Amino acid sequence: MSGICYPSWESKGSEFNISKIVVMTVGIDYSTLISINKTTTQSIGAPRSMTSFPIRIKNTGTVLLNRTTLTDTLPKGLTLLSASPNPSSITNNSDSTTTIYWKNLSENFSDVLKPGHYFDITINAMFDGSCYGQLINSATTEGFNLRRQSATAKDSETVEARRQNIVVNKTAIPDFGSPGATINFTITVTNSGNITLTNASVQDVLPDGMTYISSSSGSYNV
Repeated sequence: MSGICYPSWESKGSEFNISKIVVMTVGIDYSTLISINKTTTQSIGAPRSMTSFPIRIKNTGTVLLNRTTLTDTLPKGLTLLSASPNPSSITNNSDSTTTIYWKNLSENFSDVLKPGHYFDITINAMFDGSCYGQLINSATTEGFNLRRQSATAKDSETVEARRQNIVVNKTAIPDFGSPGATINFTITVTNSGNITLTNASVQDVLPDGMTYISSSSGSYNV
């Protein structure tokens, strides 16, 4: 913005003396900018395990944003459990992705997005086993100022869905016997998936005609 200071003068009879003329140029920073940062609490998961996606939307410009939207797309392989704050709409798409949409986060947080301030959003999801490998969760935000000018930003976070599987093999030595004979059973449990299993347990049922004598704690390899 530029401005002019009009000259001052003094009158001496029929003469006018101009004392000074000042011209000023003033710069006004009216930038509309926005940023988005998305992370995850668990980057690797098997079916039924949970993960969360914290999202931070920040006004990095110099003017307030009175309307801010957010569109998040969960990929196939992740099922939406909840989102905070509550979204405006949730759409289950034909390609098995899920679109979560907030039409105006200022309404959710009861405040405009001032310069330097941010909104925090959280999406909670579950690995559902419908797709394995790299799953990309993407998000886009758009902020509008009072002049209806807008700025957009995008971010994504990748998680890995892994298979879980377990194999049990049981052998008997000898595999026959008369009353009073001792049969030794060996049970081998193998993790044939590609993710660590915790709290694995084995339950064995002896049939009628057999009496339990003893068992060992077994061994394992890592």
